[in-house]
This record gives sequence, structure tokens and C-alpha cells, in this order.
Amino acid sequence: MLRRHIRLRFGRPVDMGILDSRLEALLEENLFQLYRATYPDADYAHIWIAFNAAAKLWSRAGNLVAERCGFEYPRETEESMLAFIQNLGNLK
Repeated sequence: MLRRHIRLRFGRPVDMGILDSRLEALLEENLFQLYRATYPDADYAHIWIAFNAAAKLWSRAGNLVAERCGFEYPRETEESMLAFIQNLGNLK
């Protein structure tokens, strides 16, 4: 989703660098900070924080791409999926 967002933002394919090393330069600051937050350590609580950051990042980038392409973002599907995963997390 980030690749599509960046391509739409610049209006052309963009070299993202080796292992996406140019993401910081290509993404808006708020999206890059969410991207960084998706890399947790091994602490269980931190993994959930990282998951939530990944979900927010996907949602924000997905909404931007959908809007730019003239599509409706599937918000209900996203909310159902997140509720399901939250229930899994509560089972521990």
C-alpha cells in the first residue's frame, strides 16, 4: 500500500532504495513515524503496539490511495477484521 501511495503521490514509479531505505525521504512524516512504529522488540505488549501502528498505517495509506483512485475504502471490512484480531489478543 505504501508503494502505491508513493507512486500516486509522485505521479510516477519511484526508486524506493535497497530494502526500502528511501521510505523516510518519500513518505510524509506522520506516515513514516507509523512505519517505524511497526518494528517492535520481542515484548508482547510492544508487539500489540506495533500491530496497532501497522493497522493505522495501512488504513491511512489505504484511504489516501482509495481517495486518489476514486474508490471507496472498505471501512466496515477493516473494522470487522480489527475487532476479530482484538478478540484474539484478549484470549491470552
